[in-house]
Amino acid sequence: MPSSLTSIDKTPSPSSFNSVGQSPSFIGDNNSLEYPNARSYHGYEDPRIDDYNQSRCPLSFQGIASGGDAPVPTIDPIPSDHAPIPANVPMHADAVPVPFDTPVPADVPILPVPRNTSASAHTPAPADAPLLADAPIPANASMPAHTPVPSGTLVPADEPVPTDAHIPVDTPIRVEPMSSQGTAAGGDAPTHVDAPVPAHADVPGDTLVPAQAPTPAANAPPRKSHSLKQEHFTLHPLFTMKRLDQYLHNSNEKLLAEVAKLHYDDEDLNLDDLIDPALRKQMDSNSLKIFSKTAYNCLKEKRVERPNIDQILKGLENALQLQISHDKPEDYVDAGEEKERTTNQLTKGGQLERLKIPFDKIKKATNDFRDEPIGSGGYGDVYRSKLEVSVEEKGDFSTKWRTVAIKSIRLYAEGKEGFDAEIALLGTCTHPNIVSLLGFCNEDSNLILVYEHAHNKSLNDYLGNNYNSTHLTWVQRIKIGIDIANGLDYIHTRVADEERIVHRDIKSANILLNKNWVAKIADFGLSRFHGADSEEKSVRTDNFAGTKYYACPEYAKSGRLKTAVDIYSFGVVLFELLSGKLAYDQSYMTEGKSGIADVARQQKTIHEMVDPKIMEEVYELTSTLHKGPNQDSLRTYSEIAHLCIELDQDQRPTAKKIAEELKKALSFQEKNKDNLQIPFEEIKSATQSFSRENRIGGGGFGKVFKGEVTRGNGNTTIVAKCLDRSQGQGDLHFLTELEILFEYKHENIIRLEGYCNEKNEKVIVYEYACNKSLDRHLNNVSLTWIKRLKICVDIARGLAFLHGGAPTKEMVIHRDIKCANILLNGDWKAKISDFGLSAIIATNGREVSKLVGTVGYVDPQYESTGFFTERSDIYSLGVLLFEILYGQLVVPTSKDYRPLVTSIFLDKIRDEKSRGSIVFKDIKEQIDPQSLSIFGVIVGKCLSYSRQRRPTAEEVLRQLEKSLEFQEDYEIWAPILPKDYAKILEFSTYSGNYSTKTKKDLYDMFSKGILLKDDKVLFSLGSNGERNEMVSATTFAYENHSPHDMWFIVPESRFQKVAKMLDTSNLMIKINTRPQFLSQNTVYGVHLVFKFCDSKKVSSNPMYVDLKYQMGNETLHAYFSQWRDDKWMMIELYRSSNQQEDVVFEFLLESLSPHYGRELDAIYVEGIEFRTIDNASLDILLF
Repeated sequence: MPSSLTSIDKTPSPSSFNSVGQSPSFIGDNNSLEYPNARSYHGYEDPRIDDYNQSRCPLSFQGIASGGDAPVPTIDPIPSDHAPIPANVPMHADAVPVPFDTPVPADVPILPVPRNTSASAHTPAPADAPLLADAPIPANASMPAHTPVPSGTLVPADEPVPTDAHIPVDTPIRVEPMSSQGTAAGGDAPTHVDAPVPAHADVPGDTLVPAQAPTPAANAPPRKSHSLKQEHFTLHPLFTMKRLDQYLHNSNEKLLAEVAKLHYDDEDLNLDDLIDPALRKQMDSNSLKIFSKTAYNCLKEKRVERPNIDQILKGLENALQLQISHDKPEDYVDAGEEKERTTNQLTKGGQLERLKIPFDKIKKATNDFRDEPIGSGGYGDVYRSKLEVSVEEKGDFSTKWRTVAIKSIRLYAEGKEGFDAEIALLGTCTHPNIVSLLGFCNEDSNLILVYEHAHNKSLNDYLGNNYNSTHLTWVQRIKIGIDIANGLDYIHTRVADEERIVHRDIKSANILLNKNWVAKIADFGLSRFHGADSEEKSVRTDNFAGTKYYACPEYAKSGRLKTAVDIYSFGVVLFELLSGKLAYDQSYMTEGKSGIADVARQQKTIHEMVDPKIMEEVYELTSTLHKGPNQDSLRTYSEIAHLCIELDQDQRPTAKKIAEELKKALSFQEKNKDNLQIPFEEIKSATQSFSRENRIGGGGFGKVFKGEVTRGNGNTTIVAKCLDRSQGQGDLHFLTELEILFEYKHENIIRLEGYCNEKNEKVIVYEYACNKSLDRHLNNVSLTWIKRLKICVDIARGLAFLHGGAPTKEMVIHRDIKCANILLNGDWKAKISDFGLSAIIATNGREVSKLVGTVGYVDPQYESTGFFTERSDIYSLGVLLFEILYGQLVVPTSKDYRPLVTSIFLDKIRDEKSRGSIVFKDIKEQIDPQSLSIFGVIVGKCLSYSRQRRPTAEEVLRQLEKSLEFQEDYEIWAPILPKDYAKILEFSTYSGNYSTKTKKDLYDMFSKGILLKDDKVLFSLGSNGERNEMVSATTFAYENHSPHDMWFIVPESRFQKVAKMLDTSNLMIKINTRPQFLSQNTVYGVHLVFKFCDSKKVSSNPMYVDLKYQMGNETLHAYFSQWRDDKWMMIELYRSSNQQEDVVFEFLLESLSPHYGRELDAIYVEGIEFRTIDNASLDILLF
């Protein structure tokens, strides 16, 4: 489980670095820390590292750290008195006592031994041995005069510096007198912190130079508890454990980790035996419980069972929070600035009195909370038990015994807040898809919630690598999605006049499943009430809540809360259901991606995300077996899921809309597969007994007829292909085409309408394409180059789907791609048809068969290899694309086919000079050179003799889309883009390189508006391509207002600031402006753009107001304000033809009065906009 989004500093502390000064590196799946070349400290090493186990040395406690009686850990002395210590081995004086006369190489970084250790006090240190920072220098250590102390070294407190010690300049040290237990500093030794000591200064021998704050004396008063607001905290294990030397020499030779695990596991032993009694009295039991459990999990034998660093930090933070609240509970009474419903407020007057349960009953039901928890969350543990609770039946309340889930809330600020939130929210909710609150207890410091029990646990137990023998079918997954959508719709809408609820932490772990697999939304501890008066209204919260990988990115950045926040999280859960993986699965953490939502947004197809278990589900289809979910069901499901994770909150659907779409997906999956069967007599009637008048085509496979069948309340035109068995079209061809059309549904694949398999008649019924086949239109002059490119893109997209874009483990090789098999509907959308010769094979497989296809289109490598691959279709596609550019068939009939001549002619597409000679003459003048160049290159690659050099269908699709983009830029967007757009951009705040943008991108940018003149003017293009300008309110003069008190930031505005006018009865806003980039000879309306500060909803109806203003010497009134698409209002002041340049517009806005029965409202003024008026005549201007 990922932790909730909190600020956690993962930076290792200085003490976490290894012994040779290297930084730790993060490795592995669990963000584990690896220290390259780090030494193993005996007694603490991983028991799985055998090399370290062989040299294990028990931990002992000897010596005094820095005064007082505080024990310091060291390691047993080196066995030999004269054993050499290898160079470059770092040794710490607090841990490794060096035996007397042990030779130490000059370049060994060493820290001298502290006082009272087992080592000799006179262990010599070499003259050039560098002394590491933070090392206590022994009182009587033999140090040569002028021993160099490195610059920047901090000399620890309470340790005397030898008289002759040489201290370089700028060495940061602190000088202060000794404590009462030491020798007082003589003279006027400075006592301030970080006093630099000059180079070569002689520090008197009785002066103490501390590196950090002096260690408290044994009888010093205890330090105050740290506040939770501290960014870092430090654990002191040496002071929390008793002396362990009593365990060092027993027969078992158990080390600290083994002893601690033994006391934790064995009920006959007590962990308290290892803890200092005085310290144990200070400990909160729950804090100790979490701390010890965290430590115990770190000691698990198997690495996979150990927690990662995030989980460890979370456990230690919880332990610290509990301890601090135990020491100073008053620090955790959170008054809050938000409008909260507390438990006391809710229960006042008996509103929820019936749900109160005495603590004694709960304590008894949970065996004094000694039962094993069934779960644990951010706020406490959850227990399963039997309890007598109040239940409602037909409007009456009675008490009954129920299996319940009991959540014990930890007593600290967030826990108390979550407790209050769940009472406030669940206490007012009754819905089958919302977990029911059956009771609560808030006696003394006990905060307990009692819910209905979810027999099948939570949804996340069935996702990812969690072991669970139960497999959720595709139908179950859709139903779970529908349940969640219904629950969200309830809390987001409820009764019209009541407040809505935003959950803020929708995730699979918070979706519970009862014994009937009904999904219920749970854990409302982070939820908030949201006003019911506006769907668009957002509420700003200072405290972000949610879980990483599920949380709405916009909410995480801005803190703006609305129901769309839950919709995004729900979308993540929908993709979890689809993939069978959790949102933070490692497969979704590749470069540039962070979670399942990122992956879903970046992928054009979803076949790689579908859970393989779903694909193994088998359904009956006529005489064949069909695997995997229904394609219509999968498509409908994925489309609504993608809308949920749109980055723009306004683009996300409501929960009600999601429920409707998921119900459609369910109906597609559950419908009877055989409802596509059409009786032969109905087809016969529809085609007028297969009359000659109804015949529209035919070939070796049989005959094709047009007909009309009744569907619902009307008739539908269809095409019926009757297979001719006399021509070899048997069951195999029939079933192959039927299976492909049923399985591979796509907008560029001809749609299957039905089939007939009776009376020895085999008929496949398709949708009708009214523009028939592509080969009929190659020389059609009305088929422009843009239309032809769009047809090319359609064909490539359909082929890419067949070659691997479908959510299956197989692919389809068509084996007969040609213009005659490309059908065109009324909108000229291309659809691939005729799959009678196709083959379904494994992805990247090959098909060995006799020669099939059409001469001129067949892969030339077939003759030498004897098999087809998907690259065989690419060659056929290349010929087809060549014909679309050429305007006629390359090989009109099989008699015209000359392999060598055809090959030479097709090679013309590769040569840029000869390429123009093959372009259809009626479209030659339309084509953009860059578009033609890209088209020619990719077609040439498709026609490569070598299959390895041919591109994939996906690559062909990308290049054709690029060619179409250049053609549309040339033909559509360039003509309507402002001719002086480069000059306009010079005045703008746009910092990018616009020369790399397409004309369409530039047009879209101008349509949305760009800021000019230091963000004072917003220039945009209207729907008709005319120019509009808005001048910021920051350029106006405000005669009765101070500019320092009136500027506000409003997210809905493109300007950095807008003006807030509190007194609309006395505006006195003087406007003097001159537009610069407006279109000449165009009628413009001059509008004031504003909005009421407390505006809650947008309406299509005009609002009646009275705006009084002066223009010249004339006093005027404007009465009707209109809503704009950007949620602002505008009211017209004037109309101008803009026939002159440099026209100055002057207005004095005096007052604005609403005429809808309300008091005067404050308004935001965004600016004055010059907007074109459609269909306005230059001859008649209305003022």
